[in-house]
Amino acid sequence: MIVIVVICATSIFAQTHVETYRSLYTIAMEDSIITIEELTLLNALQASFGMEEDEILRIQQQWALSEKRSESIIRNHEGRYWIIGQNMLLGNGLYGNAIPYILNIEDEKTYYGIQFLFFAGGFPATWMYTKEMDVSYGRAWAQNFGTTMGLISAYPLVAMVGFENWDKIDPQGKTILTYMMVAAPIGAWQADRLYRKWEPTNGQAQLIIGGSSLSGFNTWGIYTLITDIPDEEPSENWFRVGIPLTYAGTLAGGYYTHKYVMNKPYTRGDASFVGLGTTVGAFCWGFLTSALNIEEYRTWMLLGLVSINGYTYMADKLVQRVDLTTGDAGIVALGSVAGYLAWIGTALLTDMDLSNENFRFVDIASITAGFYFTFKAVSKNRFVSKKSDPSQFRLSFQPTIMRNAGRYSPGLNMTVRF
Repeated sequence: MIVIVVICATSIFAQTHVETYRSLYTIAMEDSIITIEELTLLNALQASFGMEEDEILRIQQQWALSEKRSESIIRNHEGRYWIIGQNMLLGNGLYGNAIPYILNIEDEKTYYGIQFLFFAGGFPATWMYTKEMDVSYGRAWAQNFGTTMGLISAYPLVAMVGFENWDKIDPQGKTILTYMMVAAPIGAWQADRLYRKWEPTNGQAQLIIGGSSLSGFNTWGIYTLITDIPDEEPSENWFRVGIPLTYAGTLAGGYYTHKYVMNKPYTRGDASFVGLGTTVGAFCWGFLTSALNIEEYRTWMLLGLVSINGYTYMADKLVQRVDLTTGDAGIVALGSVAGYLAWIGTALLTDMDLSNENFRFVDIASITAGFYFTFKAVSKNRFVSKKSDPSQFRLSFQPTIMRNAGRYSPGLNMTVRF
């Protein structure tokens, strides 16, 4: 057992994992040389916290600048391009079309000129907006998702008023377009406010967004299962309840997912793997309904809820025991595809009749096998930070108070067991 006591100048009780790593890295670099033992401990700390390589590089750059007594501040801009890209698309797709339309500009050159200017203008506007902002992947995704939620909030608004009633109020659609142009930045601001309040990691932020979407799907699915869908066109009252309820379920899903993930060390790879589980569940839903020749809506939706939620749950449970990288998740995705293609190739070479509905069960088995066994292969040698097996490598922290020359300083006991 190796026990290291780290004495910090400020209260270490409130430190985040990034601040803790930075403190230990600074101590290790006091002699400008990182020994093998120090490197081992830093690598173990990185794996334990599920820190991305970009975070480690940024800490090293900040230390290098502090040594040079530079006043420059290195901002985290890893996710900046996500916000810039989305705002450019908004400039082209929403503002660039809506503004000339609302202003009744009919000249074609003027119309497209304004559209392209807004498309291009999204770049410098967002560049300046994010210039002094720390924009991690998680923060960028949160703002983009908030923008999306702001835009689609137009649908529950129109549904509550009634589609026919809205056509009478806003026959040209200019009012709802104006609403969407206002709601988009408000949604981004609200999402950013929650991000700064919750302070999730990139992986946790990714899962919160995924949980929101999954909750929206579940809300709509359950609503359609427990209500009577008319044989013909559903009534406005049916939409008046269902669409706002689904929107509320999406928002609630984000909140409760945040409550679930915040005390768990999800990496970006973990989150991507869970999302892949949802995707595999969706494919299996399609295979299953084809195999059973499902035509009745309620049975079809029920199978979808079971398949998608089941595979998402399975992926989440599998990843509880390991820390995956985004590369690992990508390999599992490729392995899932390979498992399915291997079956299809075998069927073609052996002249099997793939139109046979019973083979859809083999489709499910092949893609599931590829998903599961590829995961087992890539996770075999991964650092296991979430196991409780005492025989494994373990890393733990405990706050302490140290006395030095008659003065007391807050500190941290870091225990590493090999």
